[in-house]
Amino acid sequence: MPLPTVLCICANPLVDFLATCDLEPGRVHRVAGFTPSIGGKSLNAGRVLAAHGLRVRALTFGGGCTGALLEEGMASDGLEPTLVPTRARARLGFELISANPDWHQSTAALEDGFSVSEGHHQLLVPHYY
Repeated sequence: MPLPTVLCICANPLVDFLATCDLEPGRVHRVAGFTPSIGGKSLNAGRVLAAHGLRVRALTFGGGCTGALLEEGMASDGLEPTLVPTRARARLGFELISANPDWHQSTAALEDGFSVSEGHHQLLVPHYY
């Protein structure tokens, strides 16, 4: 019997940029580069389900300069992305992860998402099926 298809709907996706460094409060941290990671509660859940072999359709808003990053990131995580275009870009996050193996800490800064209206919700409805 085939596994079911799961539809994950994410109203406020996140493009998170991750880097590893030696964290010290009050100083500038130089990093080799940031690795983008796609997030949002339902997208994170969908990623886990896809890793366990389920077909996962991911429906979210994707606009501005982050739309392509969202679509590529979701596809590389095993999700089948559907992005409803918006003028607003996805919220951004930056996370610095300690390079010290004895100190498993990170510091993150995450933007609030854009305000999702009833009109925005209605844009998602045609993609539910």
